[in-house]
Amino acid sequence: MDPSLFQLDVDFFVEKLTMSPFLQSVMEPAIGSVVYCDLAGVVEHSGIYIGGGMIIHFNRHGIVERVTPEAFTSKATHPAIYVGCGPDGPVGDPEAAKRAIAWERSGHPKDYNVVFNNCLNFSAACVTGNIDSPETFLTLLRWTAEMHMGATKWRAWWRGPGSLGNEERGVWADLQRFVDSISRIIN
Repeated sequence: MDPSLFQLDVDFFVEKLTMSPFLQSVMEPAIGSVVYCDLAGVVEHSGIYIGGGMIIHFNRHGIVERVTPEAFTSKATHPAIYVGCGPDGPVGDPEAAKRAIAWERSGHPKDYNVVFNNCLNFSAACVTGNIDSPETFLTLLRWTAEMHMGATKWRAWWRGPGSLGNEERGVWADLQRFVDSISRIIN
């Protein structure tokens, strides 16, 4: 067996473990950060962080509302919220937060459609200022956040019941130290 193939497998494993959102977490999003949680495997829910632990999102009833992390993840299969980050931590745009607040204050219900007019579309519209934003899938929203804010990676911010707590994070930190030591030995 070619040793370089083994090295590629080890490098991939190390990268996957060390890039895990559970190992790489943030204290708090920036104002105007795009945040999301997993609802069911390939389905996500997104919103805009406005500060003070609050998120504005477009719910399935067509209402733009301000919610806590607990409410934001109430339908999540894995109650954790991820935030867009750049090289120096969470990134956001205060204008995105202002747009989200303005849409919340307008109080006008909107026609929700799970495919064409959803929370991902709302979040992208807050980022771009374009209410007709075509981003209705997380991949497109991530691209928009990268282009407008520099969000090149996604890190865990908040974890609810059923997610990793402090003790478990300690185990993950131990695992990260172990993986780092293996990486140093191999490299």
